[in-house]
Amino acid sequence: MSSGRRRLKRLAVVALSIAVVLTFSVPAFAAESAQNTAQKTLSQTQQQKLSKKYSQKLAAGKSIKRVPAEAKAAESFASIDKTRISMTEKQEINVTFKLPAGSDLSKLEWYFGDKKFSDDAWQSWIPIDPNKEDGPCEPIFEVKSINQSEDGTVSATISVNYAFDGGDAAYWRPWYDYRGVYALTVKDPAGGDSFSDKIRYEVYDSYTPYNELDSTIENIIANKKNDIYMSWESIGKSTDGKDVNVAIVAKNKSDVDKYLELKKRMESDPDQVLSEVKAGTLNYKVPVYITNIHANECPGVDAQIQFLKDIANKASIPYKSAKDKESEYKISDILNDVFFIVRPTENPYALENYQRGNVYGFDLNRDSTLPDPAGVSGCHTGYCQVGSGRPMRAPRLYI
Repeated sequence: MSSGRRRLKRLAVVALSIAVVLTFSVPAFAAESAQNTAQKTLSQTQQQKLSKKYSQKLAAGKSIKRVPAEAKAAESFASIDKTRISMTEKQEINVTFKLPAGSDLSKLEWYFGDKKFSDDAWQSWIPIDPNKEDGPCEPIFEVKSINQSEDGTVSATISVNYAFDGGDAAYWRPWYDYRGVYALTVKDPAGGDSFSDKIRYEVYDSYTPYNELDSTIENIIANKKNDIYMSWESIGKSTDGKDVNVAIVAKNKSDVDKYLELKKRMESDPDQVLSEVKAGTLNYKVPVYITNIHANECPGVDAQIQFLKDIANKASIPYKSAKDKESEYKISDILNDVFFIVRPTENPYALENYQRGNVYGFDLNRDSTLPDPAGVSGCHTGYCQVGSGRPMRAPRLYI
């Protein structure tokens, strides 16, 4: 064994004996994106003045009916090009429907949920003039263009604005009160016709929701191109009874089995294991644990899914060093020294409900010193040390 290899092994066992936490927090980038694009900066004083208006609008938002009963009787649009929109991206929705030729299109009434586009509930939290806290706000939904062909087909383009300004970062929690499935509806008061389709309104542009997590990762494993070991397994239950799953990625299953045996020896006879490390006779691979604590920071889950896709299918993964130097890791080289424990979320309940706290309201990052009988705040498996809080025997990456 080379001296470099021995040094690597010594460092690795130190990582096994001491909790090494590398924390990478994926920011809630949506607010920053809105702020950069809107190019409006509110002072702290202005934000405080706006807080009363925010509270009123939040109350209005909670009163919106998602997919109102009356929309069920409406016909579907002849076509609609979006079934999902977000609060943090400017976009357009294109729809077509048919009315009697010569209809007065200016009299049509447009709704999102049971509120008209012009209702206060659908006025953006981005003020038109940030210096006037009581001034008008920009509409979230507007009919950008509308026309009718000779056969009566109406084509309309609806613009969707940001729901929030970057200055609203302190108010990010209300975002989740607006998410849900709504009916986009147009009504013709003159003829009594109405057309409607469901649209999901979410905070982020895209992410993998809890109910798609299992199938997404199972599909990655079933269709992997690289000849490596991958499994998706439950390591216990969350406090509300959901499976807490991890993806194991290794060069082969024997690497994982050998580590589990080593862990037993390390806990029962640490002096003997340490002597083997010093002698350079210990042969094992280091587990690297990757997870996401803040379930409402959905990009953290998707980042892990993308990692699993890459390692399952690519020969190498490009990256940039701290000095911005372009480099790449070969998958085969990575798995010569480590294997991965990928746990997309430590808090299934929070991911399902788009929040931080578990079923008891505990933020597993802020309250990690509290005992958790279901092991959600610990690894709850033979791969890692379990106890009150989250002491780990493997290096961790929090994303």
